[in-house]
Amino acid sequence: MKYNVKKMLSVERWREFEDLQMKVGFGRSFQELFDMVRKAYEKLQEPKIADASVILHNIMIGVKDKLDKRHDPALQICALFINSEDEDEKVYDEDVMNQKIDNWQKEGYAIQDFFTMAWNLVPGCIEIYEEDLKNTLSQVKKKESEVSKDTE
Repeated sequence: MKYNVKKMLSVERWREFEDLQMKVGFGRSFQELFDMVRKAYEKLQEPKIADASVILHNIMIGVKDKLDKRHDPALQICALFINSEDEDEKVYDEDVMNQKIDNWQKEGYAIQDFFTMAWNLVPGCIEIYEEDLKNTLSQVKKKESEVSKDTE
């Protein structure tokens, strides 16, 4: 099957994209993220700073924890922009999107290409991932250094 990559989305597909980019970036839907931020804000008003800190920390951990579980949202974002020749680009049809993803899997396309495309479409996603990776590597090196000092 032949596909075309589009730079623009219809209004209906844009609405789906907005929700999916939150899932790619934060591992949560827009509504879930909004509810968590609102709850943290309410805790700050009480003031229950420790409770707010826990909620905000959980949001940040959600970003990190979902990095390996991005397959569905990343592929779904790509499916919004990658269209078959006979596809109606103005509408969002979940079944059509899933059929495309199934076809990509059957054809053996490299998943990294879809991740790269999805991450480039979600503003700030790559920068946050790279910063988290640097922090993680720094912590690993620190622990390795501590372990080597203990064994000396």
